[in-house]
Amino acid sequence: MRYQATTVLIVALVLGSAMGAPLSVSAQEPVRDVVVMSADYDETTPSQEIRVRLTIEPTDAKLSDIRVDFRSGAKTLIQTSSYASTVTPSNHDVSIRSEGRNAFVIPELDPGEKVTIAFNVVPSTLGERELTSAVADIEFSQNGQRLDAQISEQVELADNPWDRAQSSSRPTWSILLGWSAAGGILVGVATMIVYRRRQRSVVERVQSTLEQEVASIKRAGNQTVKRRADQLMEEIDRTVGRESADEQDETDSGSVVSKLAEVLGFGGGGSEGDRDGPNL
Repeated sequence: MRYQATTVLIVALVLGSAMGAPLSVSAQEPVRDVVVMSADYDETTPSQEIRVRLTIEPTDAKLSDIRVDFRSGAKTLIQTSSYASTVTPSNHDVSIRSEGRNAFVIPELDPGEKVTIAFNVVPSTLGERELTSAVADIEFSQNGQRLDAQISEQVELADNPWDRAQSSSRPTWSILLGWSAAGGILVGVATMIVYRRRQRSVVERVQSTLEQEVASIKRAGNQTVKRRADQLMEEIDRTVGRESADEQDETDSGSVVSKLAEVLGFGGGGSEGDRDGPNL
């Protein structure tokens, strides 16, 4: 009997404590329904500032004993001198009290009222494409419950000076293609020059040989000039052809036939081929 009475007393004390104090639970979703965080990166500022805003706006029920503690992100630093707060509507008497460097307390906030706390953070590095701007630990009472949550906001550091410098130092595909095309053209030009020089060398050797043969023909006497010239022309036709391989230097080298006729003194005419050669 004494045991049962003790049990009933303990249960009564537990229930009384629960009814006399608000229930504390960790619920992210109910908090996120009334709390929103945003972050905007401004690459035009010298310190590459990120503007962070935390907005608290109750919808259905009153919020009381609101406490917010801000923390820097892993790679950011809060500028404590940049804190600013606004109340909407501005004519409502809403108290926002600072407690410490990064903590704020709002005694109560009714539906239709909104509080925004804004501040700046600066990144410790620009090598990250995305980072956490700041973290807010927030808790408040609503409908007899004590709710709390941790809220953070990611921010993209797009088009920052470091990223632009890296992008400009990396060759684009168009530049690489341009370099490849230029390299191909240079190789082609070099190959053509070597080929033409080789062809020119061949023609020059043929011409030298031709002049030696013609000199020999002249020394042999007039009777053998036409016969030796015809044999020489046939030999040249079989080896290098009548025209010079280097068309660009055609005015310099001319055709093999023309060169032969010039050295022999035929003047390039077909009928003059039967004229007696010169006597030396």
